[in-house]
Amino acid sequence: MIHALPLQPRQRQGRNGARYSNLYQRLLANTEEPEHDAGCWPWTGKRGGGSYPRFNLWVPGLQRRVTLQAHIALWTWLHAEPTDIDEFYLQYRTVVNSGLQLDHLCVTATCVCPDHVDLCTPLENIRRRDDRRALRHHFAKAA
Repeated sequence: MIHALPLQPRQRQGRNGARYSNLYQRLLANTEEPEHDAGCWPWTGKRGGGSYPRFNLWVPGLQRRVTLQAHIALWTWLHAEPTDIDEFYLQYRTVVNSGLQLDHLCVTATCVCPDHVDLCTPLENIRRRDDRRALRHHFAKAA
């Protein structure tokens, strides 16, 4: 369930003066339209290391702006169902500090579609990456 959570005034103004009623809408406004129902949601906003999507968010409880990874934020928003930005940020930090990672099953670092990521251990994430590489290598040799 998506909450109609008002953002702090510093975060309400988006590109071209657009306003968003909640964080989910703000994040979606920074994606391209998927080509089909199961398609990736490519991030069009800024990116950080490894091309992972990032955005800034004012956190009232901290009284400062923080930079977050968009795919983790969107996944957290939909799974934690926070009631306000402070609660969202605590849930986001819980995911980040858990030692678990979100594996991009679609193998697209810029994708923020919550259906395309899976929470797993770093070891599982590496194993999956290596399996995907071995499969690509196998098919490249066969061609």
